[in-house]
Amino acid sequence: MKSRYITKAELDARFLKFLRKKASAGAASSSGSSGSSSSSSSGGDVEITVAQTAHGFAVGDAIRCSGTNAYAKAQADTAADAEVVGVVSEVTDADNFKYKPIGIITSSNVPNVTAGQVLFLSAATAGLLTDTEPVTEGYVSKPVAVVLEAAGSMLVLTFRGVEISEGLGLLNDLDDVAVASPAAGQVLAYNSETGDWENMEIAGSAGAIKTYSVAGATPRNDNDTQKSTSATSPTKLKEIKLNEPMKGIRISFLLTASESGKPAYAQIYRNGAAIGTLRSTTEIAGETFTEDFNTLWAVNDLIQIYVYATSGGTAYIETMSFCYDRAIAACGSWHLVTYLPTVEQTAYSVTNQDP
Repeated sequence: MKSRYITKAELDARFLKFLRKKASAGAASSSGSSGSSSSSSSGGDVEITVAQTAHGFAVGDAIRCSGTNAYAKAQADTAADAEVVGVVSEVTDADNFKYKPIGIITSSNVPNVTAGQVLFLSAATAGLLTDTEPVTEGYVSKPVAVVLEAAGSMLVLTFRGVEISEGLGLLNDLDDVAVASPAAGQVLAYNSETGDWENMEIAGSAGAIKTYSVAGATPRNDNDTQKSTSATSPTKLKEIKLNEPMKGIRISFLLTASESGKPAYAQIYRNGAAIGTLRSTTEIAGETFTEDFNTLWAVNDLIQIYVYATSGGTAYIETMSFCYDRAIAACGSWHLVTYLPTVEQTAYSVTNQDP
């Protein structure tokens, strides 16, 4: 049997046809302990009337079901909060409103962006529709509507959301995938030159395999020399220069106070700017702190620890370590969706250069 890929446009058309067919069935009503609702349809639009005490909604708010005949503003910060059921189309009063799961909403509350622009559920503000798609790992990319007229009207067509996972590109829809002659053992990888996810061999012709570090428990680079200061403002005591690019690393260090009543403080810096959590201890035997950093580190980046003491005391810092494992992340310009573990676990080249 001959098969082919279904395009996103075809999926959208089928989804719209399904919703319009459901809408043509006519009006329905329901009630419950939290409130009541009724629905009607006209010309493919579906509008549901809801009685909910102190609902707090405005026209244009994207909402989700929060209980029996109860609604709350939707938000793309979690999969549960992003389950949009529709967009508020009319506010009758503080206790009554209407919403559309599908259809056209005419209001000055429609975002003032170019007609044809897709509106996504905001991860930052509950209920808000925005032309900025969420990209943070763990958030949800949820298309909800298309602008028909800037600050005038929009077509509500809520689509299935996609939870964002870590990677150099996002597998948002089938238009992003270009698979040709798939074979056993191949992986799906992102091609930064074409913008597509494509099937490939791990050791194919796309280029040399690249490995990145991922935060782990095994120390690979150490800077153990003890340093101390009595300064009461942040003072650089530890510094390691990277001679190779890295990604995820876990940094640990031992911080000690000279007296139990006089705390010692330390914080991880990158090229002179604070990036870590400010740590403190009153332990005269020392306390070990660890922190993970999942970001790209460039050649010649300086990873530093700044330390200071309480007036009259002394702060000691030692046993600074980088803990990580190597993983296959790319093959030439191809980037893997999921990094692959490797037995090659040699340490990256660094230079200890404490002040």
